[in-house]
Amino acid sequence: MSVPILKRILGPILPLVDALALRLGYRSLRNDTYLAAFAQQLMRGEKSVLPIVQEERAFAIARALQFCASNKIVGAIYEFGVQEGASAELISRLANAIGYKAGLYLFDSFKGLPEVQGRDRYTDVWFEGKYAGGSAEADLVCSRLTKFRSRDSFEIIHGFYKDVLPRCDIRERAALIHIDCDLYSSARCALEFATKVVQDGTVLLFDDYYCFAGNPAFGERRAVAEWALRNTEISITQWFSYGWHGQAMICHKTVPQEADDE
Repeated sequence: MSVPILKRILGPILPLVDALALRLGYRSLRNDTYLAAFAQQLMRGEKSVLPIVQEERAFAIARALQFCASNKIVGAIYEFGVQEGASAELISRLANAIGYKAGLYLFDSFKGLPEVQGRDRYTDVWFEGKYAGGSAEADLVCSRLTKFRSRDSFEIIHGFYKDVLPRCDIRERAALIHIDCDLYSSARCALEFATKVVQDGTVLLFDDYYCFAGNPAFGERRAVAEWALRNTEISITQWFSYGWHGQAMICHKTVPQEADDE
């Protein structure tokens, strides 16, 4: 029997088998090759997933969700930088495929990038208002997500991060945090908020980590380095890079000394 025929026969039942295995405490039955193929299928075969979501990003999200499910990391998914909701939809669909249940918090101004200041002006790639979509874009996000998850399972928080995050009272522990906000100033705000919700095993996906020519003095790389220095109770494992632009990391909270083995 040919591989395409086998895929057509087995494809519909694999998510159910995977979900059952996870509920019984086994590791996910999918390997990286299967996840990559599944992510590619979603993007190539479904009109609802926009081409703007690169295959590398889809694979990174799939691996992150598999890690959380296999390690029983219980918590919510946070996304900073939503735009039209392509990656939020992908998160929802991949989570459904492996039976991973998690609330989703989405943060975006829907007015594009904030005023570009300081070192963020190092390149003219970024400018105030870039990616602006307005309230119609927020409505689009809501519409596309309700096809794959209940309306009470996600929340959209409108506004620039410097304005909304300091007063945001969401404290649900994070399983996955997807930071796709381009600028140092925005990433710094997102990480300051993340300090309150990360736990041991939280996965961080930085979609623009190697922008600004990959220079550690700029952008998300600078924000991460400074955040790590300010929060010594949190350590970071560099996990994998994706595409030319992204970096995955795993957070760890310091183990109390009394918990050490004697």
